[in-house]
Amino acid sequence: MADIDSLIPLERAARDAHQDLIALQERFASQGGEGVRVPPGEWSEEQHAECDRLLEAWRQAAEKSLAAQAEAEDRRAAEKAVKLAVYHPQPESDAT
Repeated sequence: MADIDSLIPLERAARDAHQDLIALQERFASQGGEGVRVPPGEWSEEQHAECDRLLEAWRQAAEKSLAAQAEAEDRRAAEKAVKLAVYHPQPESDAT
């Protein structure tokens, strides 16, 4: 059984991999200059290969995170706790 603290880094890795993919796609699309967007159909083979590499990294990270969450005793509760911790973190209170 997986505990929430072990699941959070897996979900963060998936989130970060997705953010890397989105940033790359934005960078490639914005290379048109003068506000012109370059559609993926006009990217070079190297750009497609780079995008595919990051897409695969995201897919693998997400699969790993979801598989670990599925092993939790209460999958739905684990998924909710992980998503809250990663995507909606609560500010830490100062212990005085």
